[in-house]
Amino acid sequence: MNATSLKILVFLGLAGGCLLLVHPYFEGTRNANERPRLIQILALAEEGEFRIDGPSRRGLQVGPDVSRHPATGVLYPNKPPGASIFALPAVGMSSLLGENWTLSSLTWWARFFTAMLPSLALLGLFLASTPRQLLPGAFFASLVLLFATPMASYSRLFYGHQLAGFFFAVGSVLVIRGFRLNAARLCVLGGMGCGLAVTVEYGIAFAGVPLAAYALWQGAHKSLAPLAGAIGGFLFPTIALLAYHNLAFGSPWETG
Repeated sequence: MNATSLKILVFLGLAGGCLLLVHPYFEGTRNANERPRLIQILALAEEGEFRIDGPSRRGLQVGPDVSRHPATGVLYPNKPPGASIFALPAVGMSSLLGENWTLSSLTWWARFFTAMLPSLALLGLFLASTPRQLLPGAFFASLVLLFATPMASYSRLFYGHQLAGFFFAVGSVLVIRGFRLNAARLCVLGGMGCGLAVTVEYGIAFAGVPLAAYALWQGAHKSLAPLAGAIGGFLFPTIALLAYHNLAFGSPWETG
């Protein structure tokens, strides 16, 4: 391990320590954005279902961020399911700390897997791709991002922003590199990353518009194989998301 890599790891370790130590949690006023996702984690882990009004609800109030199936009346979060799925390890990890999980520990681990880790991974990718002579400025920029922008909140809460941003950042890099190297496999992985981002947060799709324009332009002027790979990779998670829409909201084209 060279000195640059060691500096980056030390920086990420210190930044991660600051994130891990701060756990804004108030039992009596559970965050309305996190609440339905936490219940959905339990439903997936205990009942193998996405609905949040089944036995795993345990009397918890689902809050306002929910949607009801138009035909059956079953409740689901009004968000895509990606964050809940990637937070599933939170149930197992919180249970390791005692005989039974608590709502606080479940919330902490859900935030760890979907907010803290993706945030540190994003910063790690940024720093690792920065030329060595520019690293001091990159370290300062990372501190500003992590502690003086909305990332300071999103890195500590069980929202989907950081996880979606991580998937989209990695996917974008792979797609662009795949076109430059004429490597369809990289584009498949990149398209899949971008598709996974949309399964976490719908709004990230708008960030994909310029990337899609770039891919279409490259495909029209160069080999079509990378373009086909990117589209194919994107379709895998997208089809799964449409199937979830059909289950939860009555149509593949309906959202919550």
